[in-house]
This record gives sequence, C-alpha cells and structure tokens, in this order.
Amino acid sequence: MKKWVEIMMPVMLFATILYFCVFAVLTHRSAQTAAMQPGGTTVVLDAGHGGEDGGATGVSGTSEAALNLDISLRLRDLLRLCGVRVSMIRETDTAVYSDGCRTISEKKVSDIKNRTSMVNQTEQPLLLSIHQNFFTEGKYHGAQVFYAKTPGSQQLAEQLQSNLALGLRFPVRRQRRRT
Repeated sequence: MKKWVEIMMPVMLFATILYFCVFAVLTHRSAQTAAMQPGGTTVVLDAGHGGEDGGATGVSGTSEAALNLDISLRLRDLLRLCGVRVSMIRETDTAVYSDGCRTISEKKVSDIKNRTSMVNQTEQPLLLSIHQNFFTEGKYHGAQVFYAKTPGSQQLAEQLQSNLALGLRFPVRRQRRRT
C-alpha cells in the first residue's frame, strides 16, 4: 500500500496540475493570468479530516488525514508553481472545529460548518476536497470525483476523473457524481 501511494500520488498530482494548466490555455488564458486577475478563481484545497479525526487507517497504519494533508500540500505547491491562486483549509494536522465543542458530534458539525464558511468567504472558489475513501468490497476502487450544481462543475469533474484514471494502473470503477 505504501509503495503504491509513493508511486501513484505524484502521478495523480501531476495529472491534476497538468489539467489546470492546460484548461487555462484552452480557454485562451495562461494559468498565471487566470489566477492573478482581480476576481479570478482561487483553488481551495481541503485536506479532509485532521487533528483527532484521523479518518480511515491504511493497512500500514497511515491515517487518511496524514495522506490527505501530504497530497494537499504537494498539490498546493504545484498549483502555485503554475501561477494558480491557492487557499488551504488546513496546513497542519489540526481539526477545524470551533473552541467550546465538547462531544465528537459537536466537533464534526462545527468542523464541516467552518470548512464551508472558509470556502464561502473565498472569492470565486474552486473547492478540491482530498479524501481516501475505504470500501470493504474489492470491486470498488480508484478515484472518485464529486461536483456541485454550479456551471462548469460537471465539465471539470469529468476532466479530473479522466486525468486521475490515466494515473491509475487499474480501471476506475467509480464515476463522477453530483453532490
């Protein structure tokens, strides 16, 4: 599992970055120009889970939160290298819930509300929330992309799904879905 992550993570990140750079060029704007325009799109990276909420645990004992953060930080650096404006929900292994939350339920509700608020406070956000889903049935594997009801979201999700599938060794058996 660890070897697969070490090999495939850079491939998937490269495919995603390549998409962002090519997408901007195909829409007759350079990636840097598109990201640096006043009111331009900001990619908001959400490294899922964090802090005491480690998410799923891999067979090697690696937490989902740690993998999500590692992928998000690498993706942030690559996107910035392409001139894309990037905002991070979290940059350390911390939760995003508000002070005063005591129960796990309160913390989870606060966490999702705070993440949503951060995205909503960003001018023209493009949210990429990184997660490592786990299914007990082996027939489910590969990348999965969700999209919003906003214009262009489905097109972006389809392209990201295609690019992620290019970096995987086995066929992707998941489809992009509207959230």
